[in-house]
Amino acid sequence: MVKCYLCAMNENLTELLLERTKNLPAQQLRELIDFSEFLASKTAAAASQAQPARALKAFVGGVTHGSLASGIDDELYGASVC
Repeated sequence: MVKCYLCAMNENLTELLLERTKNLPAQQLRELIDFSEFLASKTAAAASQAQPARALKAFVGGVTHGSLASGIDDELYGASVC
């Protein structure tokens, strides 16, 4: 069975992490868990902030029946500004 490069790299990093942490005292293991939870929440927060930007990109150019601001000056000021 052929494994992908990223899968193999992830397995190697997991093994390295386990090897480096197996002799840590309990307090440092708790700190490591706290840090991993922080990283996970940071990644989730970044993904949720990127979502509105993607939604706007999907909408831009979605209107094909002309400019949305066509005649806006007349609507706002009662006459053309040009």
